[in-house]
Amino acid sequence: MRRQPAVDGRDALFHLDGPNRERALPPPDGYSGPDSVLAGEERLARAVDAVAAAPDRRGPALIARSYQQAWRPGIIAKAGEQDSIAHASLPGHGSLATTIDSSLAASGSSVELATASPRASTR
Repeated sequence: MRRQPAVDGRDALFHLDGPNRERALPPPDGYSGPDSVLAGEERLARAVDAVAAAPDRRGPALIARSYQQAWRPGIIAKAGEQDSIAHASLPGHGSLATTIDSSLAASGSSVELATASPRASTR
């Protein structure tokens, strides 16, 4: 099979002719030179370092602000409100225990329960 020539030598740029060349190809027009690529990489490395170090510098302040604006009002203060609501509802539920005890005592002595118990144990 015969190889077709590429348009404008682009196959050579992308190593379609193999990676073993006698010398490197010149970069395309408009491509940044080695000095600006190196400067860009150094800026990127400094930016990554700054992002990685940000939690160390800003972390304590963010935690304090979250506690003051979100955690305390949203969780701790709400627990106090729910506690007062629960205590306010206790007097109305005082007779609930008596009602439950009476219901259990009545159901334990009912004729229906006595006749259903032997049938339930045979199943």
